[in-house]
Amino acid sequence: ATVDADGTVTAVSEGSTTITVTTVDGGRTAQCRVRVGTTVSVTGIRLSKETLTLNTGDTETLTATIEPDNATDKTIEWRSSNSSVAKVDSTGMVTAVSEGEARITAMTSSPGVSAQCEVSVKRAPLKSLEITKNDGSLIGEKGVTLTPGGSVTLAVKTTPEEPAEMNLVWSSSNNSRIPLKPSNSGKTAVPVCAASANLYYTKRQCRN
Repeated sequence: ATVDADGTVTAVSEGSTTITVTTVDGGRTAQCRVRVGTTVSVTGIRLSKETLTLNTGDTETLTATIEPDNATDKTIEWRSSNSSVAKVDSTGMVTAVSEGEARITAMTSSPGVSAQCEVSVKRAPLKSLEITKNDGSLIGEKGVTLTPGGSVTLAVKTTPEEPAEMNLVWSSSNNSRIPLKPSNSGKTAVPVCAASANLYYTKRQCRN
């Protein structure tokens, strides 16, 4: 290692040396031991999983193992081939965004040394549903009140918002008073309920 008049030390080759600073009159000195090591390049990287299947909204963290263990620079850059399907942060945490396929790549400081994980995202299964008015507003426990000949169009609010395929069956406990006229609206079956009495609801049902 060399040192200039400003005290800047420059590593030249592997080994060790002592840097000394001395006052002009030679009365005081101080020393610093300098060791110069070699740079160990990354030769390989392995991920904890090569394939991953997630439901929308799920997360999972991938871990990376750098080879050799004594590599000088173990920095990893994470990338997603399609962040609209699955995104990944700087820690390797993968978040499923929407249905589809994506590839997560862990890149090292050595050119060409990387690892991939193929991610498949499915729509999450249905967790819960609520009956709402067609404009999306919740009906509440009191239900809705209709006059003879009146009608209301009901819809369903689901959690998650876009669950996996589901089949809904609408029914009325008193069809002679509240007939259901099923129709379709997007992915959700929507009934039109005409009634001469108060209309209440339970999950998957209209009742008076």
